[in-house]
Amino acid sequence: MNKMNCHTGNPLVFETTDGVRVYAGGNTRNGGWMKMKPLPDLAIGPQGVIRVARSFDNIPDGFTCVNHVQSLNAPHIIELEWPDFDIPSNVGREFWVSLVADVKAKGIKSISCQCMGGHGRTGVQLAIFAHLMIEKKNQTWKDAGELIQWVRNSYCTHAVEAKSQQEYISTVCQIPFGENKVETLSSGTSFNWDNIKVDSFDADEIEIESVGSKSKKKKQVGKNYFTSDKGKPKTIPNTHIKGYALYWCDVCGHYEFRTNKVSDAKLPCSVCGNIDVMHEIGEMSLDDKNYDEFAEKCEATGDMFHPIEMHNGVSKMYIIEKEKPKQLRIEKGGMRWQDRRFKCEITNRIRPLAFVSIEDDGIYSTEVVIERRKETKKIERKLNDW
Repeated sequence: MNKMNCHTGNPLVFETTDGVRVYAGGNTRNGGWMKMKPLPDLAIGPQGVIRVARSFDNIPDGFTCVNHVQSLNAPHIIELEWPDFDIPSNVGREFWVSLVADVKAKGIKSISCQCMGGHGRTGVQLAIFAHLMIEKKNQTWKDAGELIQWVRNSYCTHAVEAKSQQEYISTVCQIPFGENKVETLSSGTSFNWDNIKVDSFDADEIEIESVGSKSKKKKQVGKNYFTSDKGKPKTIPNTHIKGYALYWCDVCGHYEFRTNKVSDAKLPCSVCGNIDVMHEIGEMSLDDKNYDEFAEKCEATGDMFHPIEMHNGVSKMYIIEKEKPKQLRIEKGGMRWQDRRFKCEITNRIRPLAFVSIEDDGIYSTEVVIERRKETKKIERKLNDW
């Protein structure tokens, strides 16, 4: 689901009868407590996302100029160990009940809830604060599903993004789980190979891993799938396509394949520039068990495809069959992305439909596009050197 046009800044989500205002926002959507004027009394968010006052200046010990740095009247800041698309690792109901009591005891009148994109983790904070702080007579929800819908109606339709987050809200608020309100993650329909390090590309090394096949049984990609006990690996292990990892952008919803090198994970989204792209979510979207959640319907045929197999609302398979490009032809169809293949007449290789690249001047195998871009970059380097 495209998030390009949803909330920005730090909108006021609700205000309690005793005058406590609760705001929300995301760092990548021009939000966060640092951008609020006046600053809030309390700011809460995940570690590594919420910025503290000391992040503005870093002056070595012994430098007298430190005495002339204007101090910032920073709010109370709470940083929680809270992985993206997940729940806090070490706080439960008691923490939130005590925090609400602290808000009242310390006379706090404004709270900033935040995370990177201002959706999943921010939505959880808003739901819990709303249930614990808004008077019962003013609450319109009876379970966690209705509470999440209230947050979405009051703030952003993408708030709360994982089933575990709805379960956490249910537990902390001591209310039934209700209707499953986990948002279906779908998104942009094209991908971009500009950021792939083409010098290391070996076309013969591409291999699709058959999830759940008899010959290659493989566990589903999910939580902790990419952890390693052998130090810091240089490549991401156990991806669905050998040598490559599928990334998903939390801000604009764009999918793109990159090499499975860990260094490629640091590249920003090629569409919106967001630095918080996630291979975990991208690879999860390729799991058979997640297919129904992530798949999109082709407007032309009504069949379901992975977003990476789509372009402007229709499947790349439909586009190939309709446009009949000389260089590509459909080799095989199927109900899952692993089964759908095309043949490139230029390279004489059969590849997954996900590797089709739709460019301004035509439809190509990504291998061909990579080679073209390599040549373009060589020419640009020569011109710059000249």
